[in-house]
Amino acid sequence: MSSKKKASSQHKTKGSSSSSLSDQDDNETQVIDIIKFPRTPHLFATNKDVSRDDLVLDERDVASSFYSVAQAPFITLEEKIDGSNLGISLDVESYKLRCQNRSHYVTCQSHSQFKTLQSWLDEHSGELYALLSANNNGYILYGEWVYAKHSILYDKLPDTFIAFDIYDKHAEKFVSVQKRNQLLNLHAPTLCVIEQIPNNNGASLTKEYLMHLLNTYKSHYSSTDEPIEGVYIRIDEGDYLKKRAKVVRSDFIQAIDTHWSTMELVKNRIDFSLKKY
Repeated sequence: MSSKKKASSQHKTKGSSSSSLSDQDDNETQVIDIIKFPRTPHLFATNKDVSRDDLVLDERDVASSFYSVAQAPFITLEEKIDGSNLGISLDVESYKLRCQNRSHYVTCQSHSQFKTLQSWLDEHSGELYALLSANNNGYILYGEWVYAKHSILYDKLPDTFIAFDIYDKHAEKFVSVQKRNQLLNLHAPTLCVIEQIPNNNGASLTKEYLMHLLNTYKSHYSSTDEPIEGVYIRIDEGDYLKKRAKVVRSDFIQAIDTHWSTMELVKNRIDFSLKKY
């Protein structure tokens, strides 16, 4: 099995090829392959409920192989934020932008949290076309769509979309943090990097240290004393991502039992003094 199939769970899904996302005709759809963003495993369980639906790395695998990337001098820690996963790609046949939420395409009519999606795409169409058409139309941009509050209210957002990954369809790999930031070239905000630490086979990244971060580090995107939702742990090798995992606050895991979409929509807020894009 190729790494693409392992990482993305590619499958057939109904999608629209219209020029405007708001013009989708449900009676005229075509079958399109979606490269679904892979589930990120938990580095360890912070709550007994984490293993019900999620992937959790075996402690022996973490000790023996997760950190053992010979050509990776650093481990990057990024703030995990609470939004909706959004992938943006370019249809190579129609040359039109497509947006996906996990395993299906979405438009500004799909849900109230996506009501500003088309206007955001219009505003950033130049940057998106430049990025996604590069490398022979080889990239997919992934990020968090944070228009609506899920469990954490963000009031210091630089934009409604916070990018966290770029997938290289030709290499069938996600690019490194450095490559991602070079490709975005200040055209889109990315996840806040908490720190980069030396990759000494995990000796500097203990469970106790990560739990300390979860309990004390305040969200970069909130003016309150709200701790972060979680931390992404990334290990890059050259221009590509090699390993990825996450740790999530135990109270956040408990809170997702009451899904945000069943409650009245509350908008997160953009801090326009931070908006540079």
